[in-house]
Amino acid sequence: MEFSYNNATALLKSTLLESTPGEAVFYCEYGVIKINNGFHGPTTVTLINDTNEETINFDCKTKGYNYEISHFNELLRRGKTENPIMSYNFSRQLTKTLDKAR
Repeated sequence: MEFSYNNATALLKSTLLESTPGEAVFYCEYGVIKINNGFHGPTTVTLINDTNEETINFDCKTKGYNYEISHFNELLRRGKTENPIMSYNFSRQLTKTLDKAR
C-alpha cells in the first residue's frame, strides 16, 4: 500500500505468505532512521548517515501493548467513554484503512 502526504510517502507491505523484516525505515535529509524488527514494539533503533551507523538498544522487555492496556484501564476508572489521544472517529477511520488493506 502507498500513502501520500504533503511532503512524504509511506510504503507498506504485509503478508502471511513470506517472512518480512517487520521494520520501519525513515529516509531523512541527513540520514536514515531504522526501527528494527518489530516496529510496533521495538527494542533497537539504528541511526545511519554517510559516516556512521549506530544501533541504540532500549533493553525493553515489553511489546508496548501493556502501556495501551494501562491507559485504557485508567480511562475506565475515570468513567471516560472516549480516549482523548485516539478519538472514536480516528479509530473508525483507521479501521476503514485496515479493511481496505485486507
